[in-house]
Amino acid sequence: MWAWLAPLTGLLSGQSLVETARIPLAFPVDGLTQLAATPWGDRFYLLDEQNLEVLAVDRSGTVTGRFGGWGSGPQALDLPRDILFAENSLFILDEGQRRILRLDAGLNPVAATPLPLDRRPLAFTRDSQQRFWVLFENMAGALVLSDDGSRLDVVGDEAGGTASVLDPAHIARGRHRLAIWERSAAEVVIFKSSGALLERLPFPGPSQLRDLVLLDGTIVLLTEDGLMQLDPVTRQYRDLANAGCPQALDATPGGLVTLDCEGFIRVLQFAP
Repeated sequence: MWAWLAPLTGLLSGQSLVETARIPLAFPVDGLTQLAATPWGDRFYLLDEQNLEVLAVDRSGTVTGRFGGWGSGPQALDLPRDILFAENSLFILDEGQRRILRLDAGLNPVAATPLPLDRRPLAFTRDSQQRFWVLFENMAGALVLSDDGSRLDVVGDEAGGTASVLDPAHIARGRHRLAIWERSAAEVVIFKSSGALLERLPFPGPSQLRDLVLLDGTIVLLTEDGLMQLDPVTRQYRDLANAGCPQALDATPGGLVTLDCEGFIRVLQFAP
């Protein structure tokens, strides 16, 4: 997922969410699992895992483009799992074809990065050095890849060490940091973009984490029960009110965008 690039400073602690826009969607949201927003907030991308496609939606809720669908060939998707908007491009993690596709903002293919054929990719992000960090099923840590698929590093694969992430499930980026959800240990593990471990933050509740983003000095987590905010400085969690019924999440400068289960996109800002 795309995340606004800012250091972790605890800046947004104590602020609440205010809805600044509600965008109704004229189609069912069942099967939509991921959301990516442009940083200027004029376009949103929705991943439809049921129909194997990505939809582009404008601020009126109108579908302006589609990519993927059933079939074969370079325009088809086979088990798309994650999307990310960065560098004025949309990236799609395609599990079935073991690749990361790069599309321009109009959903035209630009490039493809091959992934290891013997691994099942789960999630990914792209760091400030334009490298991919990819999580795989039954693989510790994150594999760091170049655009041509060359292996540059593996972060968090130290078996039993303090920097180990043995069961990674979700990943998000900040300007010089990345956060990985360690599913078995129920921790948010934060690394520098160099791969050095910064800290491990235990998750307090029984609710399962579904996604997370780094945003203006804080971490926002999407759980089964709604949204939570984690201040890495104080290590405190709190529930975010007025979050609605989010089923997907992304970050924009100073705020959040959620896909609500009631059938609309919500644009949210933090306010004192």
